[in-house]
Amino acid sequence: MKPAIAIFGNIFVDLKGIASGPVYSNSKNVGCLQIVHGGAARNAAHNLAILGADIRFISSYTADGTGSDVFSTLEQAGVDVSYLRPYPKQGMGRWVAVLNGDGELIASVSEQPSLVYQEETILDQLEAAIQNCQVVGLDIGISKRVNQAAAAACRRQGIPLYGLVGNLDVLTKDPSSLGGFHTFVCNLEEAEILVRQTCQADSGWEECALYRLAEFGPKCIVLTMAEQGAVYLDTATNTIGHVPALPVKLVDSTGAGDSFFAGLLYAAGSGMSLCAAVSYASSVAAQVVAVEGNILKQSVAL
Repeated sequence: MKPAIAIFGNIFVDLKGIASGPVYSNSKNVGCLQIVHGGAARNAAHNLAILGADIRFISSYTADGTGSDVFSTLEQAGVDVSYLRPYPKQGMGRWVAVLNGDGELIASVSEQPSLVYQEETILDQLEAAIQNCQVVGLDIGISKRVNQAAAAACRRQGIPLYGLVGNLDVLTKDPSSLGGFHTFVCNLEEAEILVRQTCQADSGWEECALYRLAEFGPKCIVLTMAEQGAVYLDTATNTIGHVPALPVKLVDSTGAGDSFFAGLLYAAGSGMSLCAAVSYASSVAAQVVAVEGNILKQSVAL
């Protein structure tokens, strides 16, 4: 049976500049430019459809040619787009990324969509969209009000809520807005910002960071660390684990976190344990970073 999953978050249009070699900050860099559909939640929703989930995506989008293309691409992939709400402008954001010749993200800047539109879109449809879902995913960067409303709605319906990072603005101002989340997923740099401490190699920093992040309220924490794999904490059993990264040749790292989150939701919605879900999520992310773009080319068996 396909797991029913709802994801709430932003849509972006991404402009990627991929250098043919190293990136020099004070010089012109030769390479190629790509325009792709993006946004952490949008990417996760698209990947979940490819994995085979019954996926509902709740977001605003801009009612123009690009927005129509985003809408139709998700619909053709199998995403339930009935919760997408059009606005005349600022329904979507824009993201510019610079990668070096090895596919590593060097820098990025994002222009956010209207958070007023996103709040309106999500809060109006929240209760209906999550009905009969096994798990729910939410971009925690929209607003504290949305985070609290989603946590309350999921609590009423007995559904675990998973948080992913679209941006850290909300959490850095008030980390307590993670209260009520079942699981929070972030990468190493995001964890450093939230716990306000730089990672020290071979110092046990990751374990300390897991417990520090858990103080914000989630029952489980998953910390992704690129080629070092991922570590996780389940506070209910006080269990800490590490899942090594799969060895792959990196082509494009920009979809790694979003695809990992999609894999984690799919596995959790299918009834897997946290350890098994993190392992599956790592295998999904490995498939994405080994190809161009930010989306799976095919499903990944559980």
